[in-house]
Amino acid sequence: MKRTATLVIFLVGLIGTTAAQDMSGTWKGLLEISSMQLEVFFNLKKTEDGYSGTMDVPTQGAKGLPLDKVEVSDNQIVLGFSGAGITYEGEYQGDELIAGTFHQGPVSEPLNLTREEQAAPELERPQEPKGPFPYTVEEVTIPNEAAGLSLAGTLTLPEGDAPVAAAILISGSGPQNRDEELMGHKPFWVLADHLTRNGIAVLRYDDRGVGQSTGEFQGATSQDFSTDVAAVMSYLKTRAEIDPNLIGLVGHSEGGLIAPLVATDYEGVGFIVSMGGPGVTGKEIILEQQRLITAAQGVPVAILDANKDFHNGAIDIVLANEDAEEAMDKLEAHAETVIEKYAHLPGFAQLVPAELAEGTYQQYGGDWFRYFLVHDPAPLWEQVECPVLSVIGENDLQVPAEMNTTAIEQSLKEGGNQDFEAIILPGLNHLFQESETGSPAEYATITQTMSPSALEAITEWILELED
Repeated sequence: MKRTATLVIFLVGLIGTTAAQDMSGTWKGLLEISSMQLEVFFNLKKTEDGYSGTMDVPTQGAKGLPLDKVEVSDNQIVLGFSGAGITYEGEYQGDELIAGTFHQGPVSEPLNLTREEQAAPELERPQEPKGPFPYTVEEVTIPNEAAGLSLAGTLTLPEGDAPVAAAILISGSGPQNRDEELMGHKPFWVLADHLTRNGIAVLRYDDRGVGQSTGEFQGATSQDFSTDVAAVMSYLKTRAEIDPNLIGLVGHSEGGLIAPLVATDYEGVGFIVSMGGPGVTGKEIILEQQRLITAAQGVPVAILDANKDFHNGAIDIVLANEDAEEAMDKLEAHAETVIEKYAHLPGFAQLVPAELAEGTYQQYGGDWFRYFLVHDPAPLWEQVECPVLSVIGENDLQVPAEMNTTAIEQSLKEGGNQDFEAIILPGLNHLFQESETGSPAEYATITQTMSPSALEAITEWILELED
């Protein structure tokens, strides 16, 4: 999962009015939220109409985000992004300092900015593949006629004798391009390069509505995305270079949920590699994910328990009430009860029930999240007959390793599938990076995109299928 409760700051921007002071240049501040510190850079440029600018948050892999709102008057500056409920209000204190406050929803934190001579540092991503490549790279467009859309992707074909095994890479949740790019990392490009160099063809593609693919991402569920995978699989069966009996699905996170959907609905799946994929319901994952991630930030156990109490009830309310207004009323009443119950804990008494209810409904009320929360992959895994590799990181806080690995193993056994292997890789997080805690806050700061131990485990397992 990439939909986490971790704060992600995305400012996108516009122009403002002319100011008496010249605020152009790079401004840097340190935003502290709970135990997390985010270095924030604003790059402001004077224009004929006022100011434009970009924002960098290196620890979240955000670079050159165009500002959504820049308003400058006298010694005041306001930056904002209404889509995420973010505003920054500051007062110019001289040539070197802007004193201000960052707001997002109920969160308000001081954020002072100082002028910097240098822009934010470039992100180091040493594993990103660079040509020339010892294999064929082909851009393809694949129709999904049933959904009325087309998928744009990249097919990498190894040199040597054909036909070869092929892997279709299925991305995790949220709109993803063919490289599954996030926080400056391109894990699917790194994985595709490694597999193809070792004799395995790979097709990776932009999600529907992303990049060069057509269609609408918003409102689609995992079931809808499974039809995209089926279209890609059908296309690969037309390629003479590909062994039609060894076309497999390599799904990361939600992709590991989509893979068994495809395998049970369509014939011809040669194998499945579930990379940090779910084995239990989305509700179980979300509750445990929230607990693990906030615990990694140093949040006390009492607050973890209170948070679980609220979200457990909130999810049930959303799922039981399709009418938004009715759900909001019940969520607000639930929020009032929980806030009163835990008012003795730091920060709870200051929470506003209506705001908490609105934010919670926005998180859980959409079609994708409703489907994810109730969907149980266990019956699907029981029906999967092809070889399966379940690989997950020991430090995965988004799809916790033990609960999901155990569930997948149990489901495969109950279905009579003995051709599977389950591996928990020591020290790896949800992105399969070598990590300290597994917290999503570490993703961007780790220069490694994917651990060699994960790359080798997946590659060796697929190659063994060809023997």
